[in-house]
Amino acid sequence: MPEEVRRGTEREEKRATVLFKRFCVAYLCVFCMAMLLIALLPLPYSYYIILRIMVFIGAIVLSITAFGRDVTWAKWVFVTMAILFNPILPIYLNRGLWMVIDIACTLAFFKGCWWVVSCPTEASSFSSSDSRSVTDDVR
Repeated sequence: MPEEVRRGTEREEKRATVLFKRFCVAYLCVFCMAMLLIALLPLPYSYYIILRIMVFIGAIVLSITAFGRDVTWAKWVFVTMAILFNPILPIYLNRGLWMVIDIACTLAFFKGCWWVVSCPTEASSFSSSDSRSVTDDVR
């Protein structure tokens, strides 16, 4: 296999891997947004336990992504959200306050989803003709 064909294939594999990871995170964000909006309805307590776990996981994934890309606003927002929805040491608040928090977190997940999907640094790294790795372009 010629060298430039192999480099093109490797680049396409890296591109596919990055896009797959990016859209997995985006689907997780959309799922968490839907759960947070459904939580505005009066539901049994078991739903809110599952909500805590799912939003906690989503916030952790987005905060890890934010730390990897050094995005300051996302670090603060999603770490705070992970602390707030922590299922191990839960924070108990009244229903009205949780409704406001659910709406704010839905908007934060929307912004995070938009940020993950439309990140220009990774998308532009695959159009270059050199053989740098994806991690070199992200930094």
